[in-house]
Amino acid sequence: DVVWHLYKGEFSEEAQRLRDEHRGLIEVKRSHEITLAIPDETIERGLLFAVLPSQHETGLQFHVNAEFFTTNDRKRIIVDQSDFQAEWNHAAIVAAAKVLSFNLEAIRDHISHKQLWNIIASTNSVYDAVQRQNRRSILGEFWEHLVKDLPNQSVIRTSNETWAKPDAVV
Repeated sequence: DVVWHLYKGEFSEEAQRLRDEHRGLIEVKRSHEITLAIPDETIERGLLFAVLPSQHETGLQFHVNAEFFTTNDRKRIIVDQSDFQAEWNHAAIVAAAKVLSFNLEAIRDHISHKQLWNIIASTNSVYDAVQRQNRRSILGEFWEHLVKDLPNQSVIRTSNETWAKPDAVV
């Protein structure tokens, strides 16, 4: 059994901007809330959920749930188009990345230090894979937000079992 820790966020301002810009195309009832499901141990594959799980694997060590726009068969999240649906999905991912970065120390307190770094490393691995292919991916947002915030957070487990900021340890 895996214990899941849920972290919630939202992108209400961006959602309203998108609704205004694409008047009549994005339903008012479509939620602008997102949830990260952080496992307390390594998982086989992280997925994007559009309330129900999709088959959209992320390479991340956690799941992301939002009211994403999906393909007609609900197997994939629309990300590679240049339309309002992809814009909405991108806004949800950015919000999820901010939730992960903002809650890193809270997450640290609920999972092992090894699992914390599995999660951080997975965001870097996804980002690096995208960079090697010389393309842009919305999943790179997780690393882009973390890399800015990591130096300011106590996420290094020391030998005396305390937490420290990266610049305070050798």
